[in-house]
Amino acid sequence: MIKYKGRNSLKQYMPVKPIKCGIKMWCRADSTNGHLSDFHIYTRKTQQGVQHGLGYSVVTKLCETIKGHWYAIFCDNFFTSYKLIKDLYRSKILCCGTLQSGRKEFPPCLFDKDRMNSMKRGDVFQQMKGPILAITWMDKKAVHAAGTYTQVPQENLQEVNRKQKEGALQRITCPQLISSYNTYMGGVDKNDQMKSYYTIPVSGKKWWSRILFDLVDRSIFNSFVLEQESPNHAKRTLKSFRIDL
Repeated sequence: MIKYKGRNSLKQYMPVKPIKCGIKMWCRADSTNGHLSDFHIYTRKTQQGVQHGLGYSVVTKLCETIKGHWYAIFCDNFFTSYKLIKDLYRSKILCCGTLQSGRKEFPPCLFDKDRMNSMKRGDVFQQMKGPILAITWMDKKAVHAAGTYTQVPQENLQEVNRKQKEGALQRITCPQLISSYNTYMGGVDKNDQMKSYYTIPVSGKKWWSRILFDLVDRSIFNSFVLEQESPNHAKRTLKSFRIDL
């Protein structure tokens, strides 16, 4: 979200976000370093409309340039749908994401309350159709996820630490689909965090200037990431990079 409080049709109000009022920008970023790979300014509904939902259209548009390379996309439950996962797989893109409870086109047994009430912490229930795996994993509460990033969980699952009420650590099993999501989800959040440091101050009521300088800040961070990835440059902080720039 790009902070902006002026009058413009692009302005959105989202009370649960850190920046509650501004211009919405959809982003795709590298999960390891936060490098911004692609973006799209949200301009509300287009004349063509949203045929399969907003989440589907956003992800497919952001992934147009990576088709055919078997990259993996991680997204939250706002975007994840059966059609999105299936169409991305046809485009040779793997997908992994959490699910909203009761999501259409997924087996109703995944969201069965009686089944979830009988599950203990660490239990896994799974369903698979073709390359698409959908699971329900019991943590403190049920976690639903689906994707093509992993195959059917093995019998000997890896374990993760979870803290109990009394403070002691408990080792519970965790399927690879969930652990991969926890590991690689958050590239866009990291890009937002690093971009927020040492930003260029912008004054005035012109909406385009807010977008312009936001993209300049993100471009500077992208350049910093590329420098850090290069073996020909010494490690340094983002602050020193911006000062030299």
